[in-house]
Amino acid sequence: MISRIQASISYQIVTVFAFSVLVITASVIWNINDVGYQKRSFENYKISKTTYLNLDELEEISKGIRYYFNSRQSSLNISFPNSPSTSVFNSTEISHMKDVKTIIHYIYALFILTLGILIATIIGYMRNPYAKKRFWQLIIISSSITLILTILVGILMLFAFEQMFLLFHLVSFNNDDWILNPATDYLLMMYPLPFWFSVSVRVGIMIIILSILSLIISIYCNRKLA
Repeated sequence: MISRIQASISYQIVTVFAFSVLVITASVIWNINDVGYQKRSFENYKISKTTYLNLDELEEISKGIRYYFNSRQSSLNISFPNSPSTSVFNSTEISHMKDVKTIIHYIYALFILTLGILIATIIGYMRNPYAKKRFWQLIIISSSITLILTILVGILMLFAFEQMFLLFHLVSFNNDDWILNPATDYLLMMYPLPFWFSVSVRVGIMIIILSILSLIISIYCNRKLA
């Protein structure tokens, strides 16, 4: 029964899809939680000049956001480090971040789900040489597809990032809370469009590196089993 499932086209398609999603979600999750990179970005984009907050204060706020994303906290509640009674974010920003947290948790769920699928697939496919060879062939297909699509999206992003960023928000959110004022709302002051472009480039580079590494490993292992 298990061997029939493994040999089915649908199961192999799921394996290819799962590996691609695993690589993508892993890259996104890494960047979501990389507060160090955010601090460097605050410095590079001179965020202190627009927010009148020093780098340590900005880092503390960004850590609070990361904690919110990874906790059961129902709403974002962060005060200014030098004014504990004053909230950094207004009600619209807080509402938007609740929507963002929902999306991030979907990404976490996809990562766990696809990781589970890959672990189950590895255990199943490693039982005999033919199945093992087929597994590495599926990883070659998945890595190649992920690599090609990432490069194509990256090229498109170079020419139309602002439009793609807008489209992402229109598709992902069912309200207008994401439409903020860059002059008064700290979410936009702390994380301007150039920041999101650099993060997107960073995610893309990580996906490409992981895809190339998995492609090299899978080709090597496939040839060893020839």
